[in-house]
Amino acid sequence: MTEQRAILSIMLASAFIAGVPPPTLAQDYPNRAIRLIVPFPPGGPTDVIARIVANSTSPVLGQTIVVENRPGGAAGTVGTRVVVSADPDGYTLLVSIAGSLTIAPTLFKLEYDPLKDLAPIAIVVQSPEILTVNPAMPNSLAEFIAHARNNPGKVNLSSPGIGTLPHLLGALLQIVSNIKLNHVPYRS
Repeated sequence: MTEQRAILSIMLASAFIAGVPPPTLAQDYPNRAIRLIVPFPPGGPTDVIARIVANSTSPVLGQTIVVENRPGGAAGTVGTRVVVSADPDGYTLLVSIAGSLTIAPTLFKLEYDPLKDLAPIAIVVQSPEILTVNPAMPNSLAEFIAHARNNPGKVNLSSPGIGTLPHLLGALLQIVSNIKLNHVPYRS
């Protein structure tokens, strides 16, 4: 028995002993297709993960899960708004990166509060952030930093957009390394 199942069993047993009825789930859910919103363009890592989740979960639930890309910038907040404004019936779900829910609210004025307007279901994947360079560039971090110091503002740093974790990590790298990079934000 996994730790989560053990905790759930204890909670249900405690509720039963206390005479509190356990929570009930809608027996007919899902009875129609589920929209899985990805607030980024097709083909990116979040989209790929969403499609894997949809393809593996759809047969288990017995319903179609439609992946719907809703890019628009602002670190995924445009697509997130689609989910926040949808009926809270469990048929519109969000697959997003942590930065859209944790960093973006500190950078942008949002029409929603991720802590109040969204409920987490699961962490689907964890991935590291990796600094990569063109093979013609110095291939160690120390050499890269030395090159950037000798060429202030001439080395481009791309990210999937302003306010994303790669953007902020690039800014942090500039601060701790005392270098100046040229940030090039992409839509994805």
